[in-house]
Amino acid sequence: MIDLNGHKFEFAAASGALGFDGDGWPWEWPLRWAGLLDPSQFTIITKTLTRWPRAGNLKWWCPWRCVRLIPGGAVNAVGLTNPGIDWWMKNVPNHLYQRGYNVIVSIAPETEQEAEYMVSRLRCNAFDNIKGVEINVSCPNVDHEESVHHICKLTRTALNYRNDDLPVLVKLGWQQPYLDICKELDGEAAAFDLINAVPGKELRVSESPLKKYGLECSISGEAISFLAERALTAVKKAGTKTPILSGGGVMDITDVRRRFAFGADAVAFGSIFIKKPWAPNQIVKQWREECTLTCP
Repeated sequence: MIDLNGHKFEFAAASGALGFDGDGWPWEWPLRWAGLLDPSQFTIITKTLTRWPRAGNLKWWCPWRCVRLIPGGAVNAVGLTNPGIDWWMKNVPNHLYQRGYNVIVSIAPETEQEAEYMVSRLRCNAFDNIKGVEINVSCPNVDHEESVHHICKLTRTALNYRNDDLPVLVKLGWQQPYLDICKELDGEAAAFDLINAVPGKELRVSESPLKKYGLECSISGEAISFLAERALTAVKKAGTKTPILSGGGVMDITDVRRRFAFGADAVAFGSIFIKKPWAPNQIVKQWREECTLTCP
C-alpha cells in the first residue's frame, strides 16, 4: 500500500492507460458505459504532460500508426503527444471532481524552470482529486538527459515548489541508472514508479514493427515483465525505504501476486488496458477476494 498524504492505494492505472482525464480512450468508452471498466477502482496516472503542447507521433484519427499490439503486450512510438499543462489545468480538474477520480498527474519537464512552472500550476488546483505529481524522466521515445544529477535536480525542483499536499513520485526506466537514482532520492520522493516501457534495442529487437513509418519503438507488456521484476528486487535489496509502484508487464493475477511478493507497495496496470481493458478490474476484484480469504 502506498500512502500519499492519506490517500492509500494498491493499484494504479499507469500513465496514459486511461488518457488525460481518466475516462479512457474512445475505444474503451463502451466498456465504461457497460460497467466492465471502472476507472474509480484505480489511482489514475494521467498521460504525461509537457510544458508546451507537443505533437509527438500519435495521430488521433490513426492511433495504430504508432501503437501496435504484439503477443503479450504492445509496441509504441507515441513520443509524448499531449496538449500541454495549461490546457489540462483549464479543462480537466473539474471533470475529475465530477467523476470522483483520484489522479496523479504525470509531467515531463525538461528544465528546472519547466518543473517549477508545472508544479506551481498543479499546486493551485482547487479540487482535492489530484493526489500527487509524477515526474516522468523516462519516456523511451524522446531524447532527454538521463544522468543521475539531472534527474535528481528536476525532482528536487519539483519538491521545492510543490505544497505539502502534493507528493512527488518519480517514474524511471530500465535503460536509466535507476538504482543510483533511487538511492540518491530515497526518503525524498513519495514513491518510485518502476518501470516505463523499454526501448526495443534494450531487448535486441532488430527491426521496429513501426519501421515503415520511420519510427523506432519501445516495448511494454509481458516481454518486459522480467526486467520490471529485476528492477523491483534490485531497489528493494539496496535497502531503500521509499515505496515502490511496480509496473511493466503486469498482465494477470499471477503477476500481481509476484510483484507484491517481491516487495512492491502497489502495482500499476499499463498495456493490459490496450489488450483487455476489462481485465484490470477483474484482477483487482480477484486480488481483494483472495486477501479477504487469507486475512484473519
